[in-house]
Amino acid sequence: MEPVRYKERRKQQMVRFFSATAITLLFTRLLMKRLQVPRYEPGMFQLNHKVPPRTDMKNDIMKAGILTTGMVGGLFSMGLYGYCWTKNISTIRDFRGNLNG
Repeated sequence: MEPVRYKERRKQQMVRFFSATAITLLFTRLLMKRLQVPRYEPGMFQLNHKVPPRTDMKNDIMKAGILTTGMVGGLFSMGLYGYCWTKNISTIRDFRGNLNG
């Protein structure tokens, strides 16, 4: 294998891994911001034992599902690209050959 092609391959594998890492971190950050529980602080003349205002549960569940799916997909792709980068795998044929032996 030529050294130029080898360096190019490794660079491509590195870029794939770090982009998957960035996507994972982005979705994790968004999910953590979304999971913060809204606080109810009563005003001066409001009762402090009053039930807080309701939120739209369907919308919250949908957003949490999308963010969780993005985070899990990012983790999966990060693991896959990290494995391929470590084992110097760039194609499906290389991947199959590495898994078979």
